[in-house]
Amino acid sequence: MHGAHPMEAVLNLTSDEVLSALQKMKLQDGMPWRMLRGSLADLLFEVIVLPTLSGWDDVAFVGDLPYDYKLRNAAEEEVTIQIKLQRSAKNGPSVFNKKTGKNMFSVETQRTRGGTVDGVKTRPYRFGEFDILAVCMYPSTGRWDTYLYTVEKWLVPHATETNALATFQPVAQRPNADWTDSLEQAIAWLKSRQQKTIALTDTPPAQQSLAL
Repeated sequence: MHGAHPMEAVLNLTSDEVLSALQKMKLQDGMPWRMLRGSLADLLFEVIVLPTLSGWDDVAFVGDLPYDYKLRNAAEEEVTIQIKLQRSAKNGPSVFNKKTGKNMFSVETQRTRGGTVDGVKTRPYRFGEFDILAVCMYPSTGRWDTYLYTVEKWLVPHATETNALATFQPVAQRPNADWTDSLEQAIAWLKSRQQKTIALTDTPPAQQSLAL
């Protein structure tokens, strides 16, 4: 029998009351529920993935930056990571494009809030703002510990916004030449400086040829 969780005292609520409130939020299925799921994808990355990553430290930073994590190794190399939750539909995970990408899932890569600065839209992410995109695959796997990774420079460009990422990106259903379930492999891809754009349709599983 486990004792009370410390957060019960912080919130002055029992765990049952918290879970009942979350259940009500899920039934409403509005923005608060979607924001909670997105936050879980971000926070659980720190809890589940980062402790397994050898040779890299999580670097604390302050401010609203275009990435969620900054990692640094002993050689003072830095890698920045943006976390996103795979898109979902009412009947399961959302597909990228019903005509051309039936075998690809989808992720939305833009900021929650929009605006303009000097006439430039601020909601889209721009190339060069982070290094690796990590997509939590919970909607398709039912597990919060499953992520797929790709290099930011490989993402599909926006059709009209200069130097911006397309709002919706195709995500493979399994690891392949563009997507990996290994953060170490994604970092190796990044360091290889290979230039390409991720495929809009699925490709055969990657041959893990790059040295980690």
